[in-house]
Amino acid sequence: MLEPGTPLRFVHPIVRTAVHEDIPEAGRGVRHAEAARLLAADGADPDAVCAHLLVCEPAGSAEVVERLRAAAGRALARGGPESAAAYLRRALAEPADVSLRAELLAELGRAEKVVDDPAAAEHLRESLRLAGDPAMRAAVAPDLAELLLLAGQWDAGTAVLRSALADLTDRDMRRGGPGHAAVTRLQAWWAGLAAYDPHLAAEFDRRLGELRTAARGRDAASRMLAGLLAGVLAWRGERDAQVLALLDHALDQGRLVARVDSDPLMAAQAIFAPVFLDELERAEAIADQLLALSRSRGSVIGLVIATSVRAAAYARRGELVDAETEVRAVIEIAVEHGMTFAVPSALYFGADALIERPELADVAALTGTIALAPDFARTASGAILREVRGRLALAQADFGTARDELQAAARIYEALQLLSPSASWRSALALAVAAEDPGQARLLADSELADARRAGLPRAAGIALRTRGVLEGGKRGLDDLREAAEVLAASGARLEHARALVELGAALRRANQRTAARDPLRSGLDLAHRCGAVRLAQRARDELLTAGAKPRRAVLTGLEALTASERRVAELAAAGMSNPDIAQALFVTLSTVEGHLRHAYRKLSIGSRGQLPAALRSAAPGTAVPRGRQKTAVPP
Repeated sequence: MLEPGTPLRFVHPIVRTAVHEDIPEAGRGVRHAEAARLLAADGADPDAVCAHLLVCEPAGSAEVVERLRAAAGRALARGGPESAAAYLRRALAEPADVSLRAELLAELGRAEKVVDDPAAAEHLRESLRLAGDPAMRAAVAPDLAELLLLAGQWDAGTAVLRSALADLTDRDMRRGGPGHAAVTRLQAWWAGLAAYDPHLAAEFDRRLGELRTAARGRDAASRMLAGLLAGVLAWRGERDAQVLALLDHALDQGRLVARVDSDPLMAAQAIFAPVFLDELERAEAIADQLLALSRSRGSVIGLVIATSVRAAAYARRGELVDAETEVRAVIEIAVEHGMTFAVPSALYFGADALIERPELADVAALTGTIALAPDFARTASGAILREVRGRLALAQADFGTARDELQAAARIYEALQLLSPSASWRSALALAVAAEDPGQARLLADSELADARRAGLPRAAGIALRTRGVLEGGKRGLDDLREAAEVLAASGARLEHARALVELGAALRRANQRTAARDPLRSGLDLAHRCGAVRLAQRARDELLTAGAKPRRAVLTGLEALTASERRVAELAAAGMSNPDIAQALFVTLSTVEGHLRHAYRKLSIGSRGQLPAALRSAAPGTAVPRGRQKTAVPP
């Protein structure tokens, strides 16, 4: 029955099962409990000990509870939330100390939250009800609020946070107290909802001073609060030294990304802040770091956040093919893993790609299918969705729909003071209302231009100048359009530069300056093509034809047609690297690599990976195709 030697083992699992079943049921539990005790005394692996505890009857043992809790904590740290939940459920059945029930329920609810167990919310709610200590309720409330938010229950989530916050005493709020980290985390969560809810924004403003003070701590919770505040203030258009200091404090020299999984919705605020500050290189560096870490840990939420940031950076730079790839990756991951809450943000940050690329028509159509609950629709989430709908309608010359959607978004943005000129929603609204209310349109463009200049944001200033030039017309309009083209040429925002050039050429053509119109239109056409802005390129061609010019055909095939990212991926594939290796080297998702290769194959008129080296050499005889397997990390 037993294998020779030690430790003792049955010769076959069937034998083990037969022996186990032969033991009377009443005696099995006693023997499992004794086995667990002996294994623990011998220093055995906690999982081996708990395997016996899971199948023995509860006996009111505090020692068993602590052993199960310790094993659950170890399992969570090692990426085993399912095992942790099983241990904690068993601990709950051990009625050794009723006062521990609230803590056990909280720990169980958090473990279940990680694996999307529907029971998590009820366990956290019961823990909150049983907790007698305000600091304990402060620790549990954010976890329950997060689940309620992800279930679409905004008001229920905010109510949980406000109730826990109202229970705190001055002693609980004092820095350095035993529950300080939990209290600060609760403050961060409350602030993260209040800042984006018109019903709570005034209260957020009243508490902003105390929130800034709480964010100065060096612990993880204080840094998370600092990141939340940096994100809110950046979206509000503040760029002073205090905001940048908050962001630096939150990022903690790159350590923030390692803590994303603990509170992803809050950590994302700091990670997106550089986008609203137009610090795109910084945003991409953070996204690359988060992407690499998320891949190594298997963190889906980290991957979604990092890919969304990359989509935003690509779109703002005018690299629309790359932006399209990232937007599709976010939506694909979000749908596959039940994270549809991430879809509106992906649509928002990739809106320029949706507008300019017909290939994204299926993604653009999603904006009309998303229905937010009324309490969510009144928040910033509702505003960004309505803004995307409005901008898409504006691009299709559906001015009535554009006006309705953008005005609805504007009411929310204004209530929340989300007036960052880098968001450029005022320029879009100005174009939508121009025919109905030219005075309001001019005020919108002027205010956005003034804010952009005050903040030192050339991209935003160029967009506002282009908008004002279109609204103004005549000589003053042409002056604005020329200035917009000059400002944007130096900004690195290639799509916006192309739009300004095309608008300038169109305005010159309408002013009967057909010869003068051709140069900006040709430059705009070339730039639009390089950005992947298909619709803008078509408009530039139409304007050139009307101006009496013959636009040269766009380069649709060959090496010149590849984007920078497509060429990098193609070269690495030609050098023999696999798709997973390329994804790791470039810090992108596997689907991004596959998308780039599909585009490269089509443009190079080839059908397989094996044809890449020859295709790249023949397309660029002077360029050597890299040889061997490169492991150097190359930024995308």
